[in-house]
Amino acid sequence: AGLAVNKTATVTSNNTQTDVYSFVGDVINYTINVINTGNVTINNIIVKDPLTGLDTTNQSFSLLPGENKEFTQSLTVTLADLNNESITNIATASGLTPNNNPVEAEDTVIVERAGVLGCGTIEVHNAFTPNGDGTNDNFVIDNITDTTCYPENTVEIYNRWGILVYETKGYDNVNNAFKGYSEGRVTVDKSTGLPAGTYFYILNYTAVGLQGEIIPKREQGYLYLTR
Repeated sequence: AGLAVNKTATVTSNNTQTDVYSFVGDVINYTINVINTGNVTINNIIVKDPLTGLDTTNQSFSLLPGENKEFTQSLTVTLADLNNESITNIATASGLTPNNNPVEAEDTVIVERAGVLGCGTIEVHNAFTPNGDGTNDNFVIDNITDTTCYPENTVEIYNRWGILVYETKGYDNVNNAFKGYSEGRVTVDKSTGLPAGTYFYILNYTAVGLQGEIIPKREQGYLYLTR
């Protein structure tokens, strides 16, 4: 008689398949393959994977020689998991031979935490040319649309006299973006493009730290608008 458990894991993080976890909400997908490696039937097989809640005690099964049965389980990463360097998961299988002799097997998978979060750097491009030629027409902030790394943001733009000419929440560089028109609370004519010149931007945003903590951040500086 012989029984084997082969367990593997992949991680879905920010819509990408990887082998490490980086954020709260990442999903670890486990595959547990139970195989009869002997030459006799094994009955009353029970598979357990406590970390994911798998327990076939009430649904035991048999495997003929060479036969296998596969299970898929998942685990969502929590803040507590981010505080640890890895997640260890053990799956076990136990059964009985035709002579009621016990047979057991197990396999362990360790998924490690990423050493560095896979986040791009926030970089503000401080010049743009909203002249309708399809090139550099919008005020661009690199990586601001990665809401896994940077969940929230607000953008304010002031003219040289300190008048708010644009403000928004959830800036995305394309649809919700500064295109050279005034959209502030106290604003100039919205139908007319703002004049070329120097403006001042304030970017407030939140970033996710390695431990899953939310960190408030702020960028500010000059913005040059030319047509």
